[in-house]
This record gives sequence, structure tokens and C-alpha cells, in this order.
Amino acid sequence: MDKIDRKILRCLDENSRQSFSKIAKKIQTSKEVVRYRYEQLVKKNILQNCNALIDTYKLGYLIHIIWIKFQNTTKEIEQEIIEKITKSKRVGVALEIYGAWDLVFGIWAKNTVEFKSYFDIIIQEFSKYIKDYSITIEINSTYLSQNFIYETDINEVSIGNELKETYLDEIDIKLVKQLAIDARKPL
Repeated sequence: MDKIDRKILRCLDENSRQSFSKIAKKIQTSKEVVRYRYEQLVKKNILQNCNALIDTYKLGYLIHIIWIKFQNTTKEIEQEIIEKITKSKRVGVALEIYGAWDLVFGIWAKNTVEFKSYFDIIIQEFSKYIKDYSITIEINSTYLSQNFIYETDINEVSIGNELKETYLDEIDIKLVKQLAIDARKPL
């Protein structure tokens, strides 16, 4: 990966909805070069997806973070648990980790009662494999650009701090869902 690839990734990290023309102008090359390099980054699986950062707090959702320590499991059982958890529409992130905890995942819910209804289903189904768990509520998230790749100043975006219900009609909801899957997809 060379300097041009890194610059393209930096532009996509800043705003993944930018056109190839706009990126080309920023990095002083042609649109065709940007398109070709982008396609190569995808083909090599370096760039797997372009995500939209959606401030779920502005949609009225809190993020409840659950830390789990497994017991009496095999790798297959753990994978089954993770697959089941990640299939939930309310789970936004799930990470296998090493250390005091084995798994961390986030459940989006409008309040603690709604969260508890989702969480209780998980606990009931997998209780014999859960040694311990801890729950935290995320109040603010700061997302940093991947500056170790670009070797530039830190670019950060914060979400949270303001929980409010923003009305979205059916079209808005469809747009947000599409952007969450692939922010570069034409709408």
C-alpha cells in the first residue's frame, strides 16, 4: 500500500460518501486512479466496508455495553453464542477479546426496561456458559481516525451526550439502514 492508497483511505475515513472526483481533487490525481485504487483495496480485502457513523443517541437509543466471561465452553459453543447475539437487531457491535472478559457487545435500547428484555433472553439462553458479566451504559463515544495508517493529525468525531428522540419517517429509516450497511452505496 503506497501513499496514494493511504490518502484515499484517509478521505474515506473522513467522509465515506465523497465521490471519487472529490477525493481525486483532494489528493491531486485523477478520478480514474481513485476508482482503480479503491477497487484494488476492496479486492485485496484491505477495505471491507465503508460505514456511516450514526449518532443513535439522537434517535433516542442508549448503548448498553455487556462484558461477558465464559465458562464450560468450547470454541464452537462460543461461536454459536456470538452468532446468536450478533443476529439480534439490537446488537450494534460484538468483539471477542482476551483478558478478564471474553466477549463485549452493545445493545441499543430506548430505556433500561427495553434493554433488560433483550438482555434477559441472552442470559436465560446461555446462563450455563456465562461465568460473570458486567453492564455499562455508554454516555459518549469519541471515534478517532486511523492515524497510524495515514500519519497525520488526529481526526475525531464524538457522539452521545444528548439523548433526544428525532422523528424519522419510513423513507428516513430506509436511508439510515442502507447507509449503515454500506455508506458508499448510491441512494
